[in-house]
Amino acid sequence: MHDNPVLKEWAHKRGIEHLPRMRDGRIAFNVDERYRVYLYPAPENRLLIEARICDLPAAADARERLMHEALQAATGRMREQNARLTVDAADTQLLLQADTTLDAGVAALDDALGAFLNHLAVWRTQLQPSKP
Repeated sequence: MHDNPVLKEWAHKRGIEHLPRMRDGRIAFNVDERYRVYLYPAPENRLLIEARICDLPAAADARERLMHEALQAATGRMREQNARLTVDAADTQLLLQADTTLDAGVAALDDALGAFLNHLAVWRTQLQPSKP
């Protein structure tokens, strides 16, 4: 994926000269010291974008309330967003994912990442776990 000219140009324009690949193939970078975003290569020259919304509460009742709220909100946003909720493999974090094509060029990648970050900000604001 590092050889993809669109991704290389996008990174260069952002002043990211080196996009290190993690063992699992992901590329990770920080945005505004607030978000850690992961990019995964996907088939057909697509790119999966992922970031953490929040940690899932350890207490079952709090986890259930958070997931219920998240699923209700997700249902209302499905038509408007190319972003979806998922839970990490360890079942400890609620994540937001979206995908885009690299065929559309740097401007489209910028737009996809911008929309993703806007959605992420909304989700994080809405789903901040309540303090005990």
